[in-house]
Amino acid sequence: MCSIPWRSPHDSFEDGPPTGAGALEGALARHAKTIIGDVRTYIDSLHELFLVTYDALDTPLGRDQLHASLEQPFLERLWPYLLPLFRLINKTKEIELATAMTSYWGATPNDLFASSKVALLDYEPVPYSAAIRELQQVVNLICPLAKLECIVQVCKIICHTVDEFYVSSGSAENYSVGADDLIPILSYVTVRAGLPQLVSECHAMEEFIHEGYLFGEEGYCLISLQTAIEYVAKLAQP
Repeated sequence: MCSIPWRSPHDSFEDGPPTGAGALEGALARHAKTIIGDVRTYIDSLHELFLVTYDALDTPLGRDQLHASLEQPFLERLWPYLLPLFRLINKTKEIELATAMTSYWGATPNDLFASSKVALLDYEPVPYSAAIRELQQVVNLICPLAKLECIVQVCKIICHTVDEFYVSSGSAENYSVGADDLIPILSYVTVRAGLPQLVSECHAMEEFIHEGYLFGEEGYCLISLQTAIEYVAKLAQP
């Protein structure tokens, strides 16, 4: 879980108080930290209240189902206000990502250092178009868990597309997508999705999704997408 930078009001500034966009983003981050803490506390309190009331829910599966059930009604009305706050906090990063997306819009997977074995340039007009469409759906979802599942699905579609390519080509080679392949492909998919707000979407997911969900497959997929986003954003830097 990443922590939002926080500074006590009693701390001193060696070079004077921060000014400009950095000061605004820092102030918003401190404000968001308080809101995030309150929201998570309320959800956790409701979670424990249900467990005390209904003993049958006190199982790993029951806890998962309970958390997913509480998240939807609790965050449904808050999310339209929370996400804009995250976007203000990440405004500078979103601008960098948008600049890179514009510059590399016509790039191929090879241009983003994907292996020729997974570039799939001759397989379809726009390689990994299904994964691109799936990633674009993340902004239409409200709950962080649903957004996380969408990202997992994007990674699965990428792997399935590569498998399908080798089967349809009649190749005897059975190629599996590894970590070294996934990040470049995700970078390409991120560029073609054209959504700078992915920076804030991932940040919000990281803050609101319970730590238990960020292990295993879900956590791996989220970290992979964040790594791809950071890589694409750096392409805009001189």
